Amino acid sequence: GEYLDDEKFSPILERAERLRIPIFLHPTVPQIKEIRKTYGYALAGPAFGFTFDTALCMMRLILSGAFDKYPNLKIVMGHLGESLPYLINRLDFLFVTRWVRESMEIKISKKPSEYLKNNVFIGTSGDFPLSSILCAIDIMGSDRVLFASDYPYEDSQETIKRIAALPLPEKEKEKIYCLNAKLLLNIK
Repeated sequence: GEYLDDEKFSPILERAERLRIPIFLHPTVPQIKEIRKTYGYALAGPAFGFTFDTALCMMRLILSGAFDKYPNLKIVMGHLGESLPYLINRLDFLFVTRWVRESMEIKISKKPSEYLKNNVFIGTSGDFPLSSILCAIDIMGSDRVLFASDYPYEDSQETIKRIAALPLPEKEKEKIYCLNAKLLLNIK
């Protein structure tokens, strides 16, 4: 596989930013042969490998400086951000810890969490418990969460029920169900 921080994808990132069209980053089976050959699909598949390979793709994009180069670029990630919201404090550790900064070439001007919160939207796809959804909303803000069901792999009705069961005001749920997507996609 290839990652979006590869220079050959710069024209796509530039055009998406210019046209104000978000890029949807969706997982597939990781290309890391060691993962696939030892435990196969159990490790490389949707429950684990998809998540961390997609999170790696996003972290590479953040650390490459892409969002400094394209500050209005928007990325949509499914599955509640593929674990990144839950790792946000550890991600920022990269930026603020001297020995980490000295051991790598840092190309970014802000903490990783700032890019995650300003340039990334996350979808509700994935069979997550309410506590995980609430945690993602708490970390990212309800303005950054989009309804997503991962249909046909998951039942859309179950996702609707999970959002309806969230202990949030109806206005917040309406943002998640449709208003955030309308704003992101510039739909009137």
